[in-house]
Order: sequence, then C-alpha cells, then structure tokens
Amino acid sequence: MGDKKRLYIIGGGVLGLIAVIVLVMNIFNQSSKKSSSDMFQNEEIIPTVDSSVVATVEESTKRGEISILIQNAPGGTQTADLELTYNRERQTTDEGDSSLIPDGAIASCEFKNGSRNCEKDGITLGTCSSGVCRYHKVVGKVKLSILFSGSYGKKAFEKEYAL
Repeated sequence: MGDKKRLYIIGGGVLGLIAVIVLVMNIFNQSSKKSSSDMFQNEEIIPTVDSSVVATVEESTKRGEISILIQNAPGGTQTADLELTYNRERQTTDEGDSSLIPDGAIASCEFKNGSRNCEKDGITLGTCSSGVCRYHKVVGKVKLSILFSGSYGKKAFEKEYAL
C-alpha cells in the first residue's frame, strides 16, 4: 500500500505541475496577443485618392534632378508631402558589400488659391554639400508616395515610375 500511495502522490504532483505550466502558457499567449492587437489599433488607416489624380515624374534638364507634376488633387488640398524611394549604384565613398543601396528624396508641394495642380521642380537624386553634388545612378524604378492633406483630412497616392 505504501508504494501505491507514493505513486499516487508523484502522479498527482506531475499532473499539477503540467496544469500550472499550461495555465502560465495560456496567460502569456493571451497577453502577447493583446499587446500586438493593441499596437495595430493605434495605426492610422489613410484612404487612397481616386483614379482622377495624376502624378508624373520627369527628369529635369539639370543633371541629377527630377520634377513632379500633380494634377487633379482632391478638392480642398492644401499640401502634399512627396517621398521618392529608389535603388542606386554604390559609389566609392559608400561602405558595405551590396552593389545597390536603397535611397530616396523628400519634398513638399503647396496648393495655392484652391488650385488642384502643383509642380515641384529641382528634386535632387543625390547629395550636395559645400557646393559639390554627387548624383545617384538610379537602378530600376522610382517609387513615388504622396500624402495629401486638406479639408478632408489625409489621402494617399503611390506609384512606380521608370526614369
């Protein structure tokens, strides 16, 4: 009888330990799911503009620069924040192993007197310091992201262009 009693005590202890482990794992999983869902609740969802909005990206006559023309922006637009992202060839001053480096440029465009069109010239694809510019050799497409702001709130636009 002593051996059977000891076996029941050990078995009960093992089952109790398993129950505690399962309970702790459930609590941990619930808290991690809750925190990740809370994180996404704070992200703002920005609607996109309709298909009547047109943006063109063109190389400028000035070396290393481009211009962007926005037409038919949503009515009530006050500003547009522009972000260009692209891959460029590595220059001798760059560090690292890859032959391509992700890079980009930012600019903004103001819509005056209720206009729905805006042109931004002189966006440099490169870096300039002390009057010396190093222009990037863009490889592949350039992605243009625009965040329109106005009386309606915010709206987004995104498109890729070949230069």
